[in-house]
Amino acid sequence: MYGRIVLGVLIAVLLIAGAIGIGVYAYGWGVAQGMADSGKLVAPAIGAVPYPYFHRPFGFHTFGFGFLNCLIPLVFFFLLFGLCRAFIWRGHWGRWHHHHWNDKDIPPMVEEWHRKMHEQPTTPK
Repeated sequence: MYGRIVLGVLIAVLLIAGAIGIGVYAYGWGVAQGMADSGKLVAPAIGAVPYPYFHRPFGFHTFGFGFLNCLIPLVFFFLLFGLCRAFIWRGHWGRWHHHHWNDKDIPPMVEEWHRKMHEQPTTPK
């Protein structure tokens, strides 16, 4: 069981390190591209009016939920952790399920214990 946890942590660390490496490489590539393009840009004419800034209130409306758009990443976050939990602990459909006894599967020791639990004491108090 501990080997599986160690393997999972190792894979997670490798994935995070890979994502950080890709991000650092992409950032450096963008900076280099910006440096190369900086001499090719044309300055606007004097007196030219820039385009007005288009502002959408409460952020970018991707799904049309208004100010509740901030909850969409949270939903994906919970879905991701729910899938991870189901994958690791197998949920209801895996090997860990509750065992309910039938009348014929009950061991004799349990039947005797159950009978003794419900008996009335024979000695008066």
